[in-house]
Amino acid sequence: MKFSNPFKRLFSNKSYLPSTDYQPFLIVDGQVVQSASYVNASQALKNSDVYSVINMISADVSSCRFESENSFVLHKLNAPNPILNSYNFWQSVMASLLLNGNSYVVMQMANDRLDHFEQLQPSQVQIVVDDGENTLNYKITYNDNRHTVTIPAGQMLHFKLMSNLSVNKFVGVSPLQSLIADLNIQDKANGMALKSITEAIRPNGILTLNAGAVDPDAKEHMRSEFERANSGENAGRVMVLDQTATYSSPQIDSNIASLLNSVSYTRTQVAKAFGVPQDFLNNESAHSNIDQVRSTYSQSLNKYIYAISSELTMKLGTGVDLDMQPAIDPDYMQYASTISDLAKNKALDGTQSTFVLKKVGVIPPDTPDYTGDEPTLKGGE
Repeated sequence: MKFSNPFKRLFSNKSYLPSTDYQPFLIVDGQVVQSASYVNASQALKNSDVYSVINMISADVSSCRFESENSFVLHKLNAPNPILNSYNFWQSVMASLLLNGNSYVVMQMANDRLDHFEQLQPSQVQIVVDDGENTLNYKITYNDNRHTVTIPAGQMLHFKLMSNLSVNKFVGVSPLQSLIADLNIQDKANGMALKSITEAIRPNGILTLNAGAVDPDAKEHMRSEFERANSGENAGRVMVLDQTATYSSPQIDSNIASLLNSVSYTRTQVAKAFGVPQDFLNNESAHSNIDQVRSTYSQSLNKYIYAISSELTMKLGTGVDLDMQPAIDPDYMQYASTISDLAKNKALDGTQSTFVLKKVGVIPPDTPDYTGDEPTLKGGE
């Protein structure tokens, strides 16, 4: 006879985990203290380099083409939401993934069938782990009359980047976490540079009087007369001074250039954190050409694409891939160049080359096939 424990469910263990790796505050001695190691996602987007790389990666991934043998799933992926188009929806999902390390999308059901996808903010989600990590649920707080609901993991698309196994293996870590010090350095350097530039160029010019000590009223009179003689209709005319005065332009401190160099340093760090070539942030790297840069960027995109495709495949129960061709080679010129090289090396013949180029639209479909039997024209023919 089999006996079951009637108190198993009553005393089951349950853990409530945050939905991101961020810790905007710490509790120290019973008091809430703002954490120094915190980067706000909205604030990070005000950094031009972070905005550029987030916009670039999210736009490129969302422009990839979904591929699946399941036509119903493919239709839902290409029309994910009744309000947002496919490109905007998936770019928003990808941007959240890059900024927060996690992105949450609920699969809303109708009649036990997938109806549409709905993206959530990480702040709306709490992860609930039951029974020694055997069951995973998501507690959602909606901002409407649906209030708070709990759904099984199978109904939640939880896209995440690398997890912090020592802290919380159920959530991903944003690349922004590695940029805390660098972004703080850049903010301070930008402030110092702006202050230095402002103070350096505040005077438009310096008029030195060679008559020795001059009282304030005389200085103000000389300033007004000098400005009147060299502004307005007289602007741009030849300046004439006597021996009692010398005019000079102030020089900006050369140390400002050193401060501005920190921008280039931070740009390199941002590119490194998100795994993209620094060339894409207008910061040319040494010993690289366009093909190497494009290849490196393709490898970087793959990491983010796999985070999307693997979760979709698992939760939707069918294979889902993303074709990155529209993102890395939208006009198929690189593809055509590769086909051309294969044809030159006899790996493809003319008919095969024409076929594959027609298939992707590089060659118009009504272009006659090359047979290799065309006669050679002689001079004058």
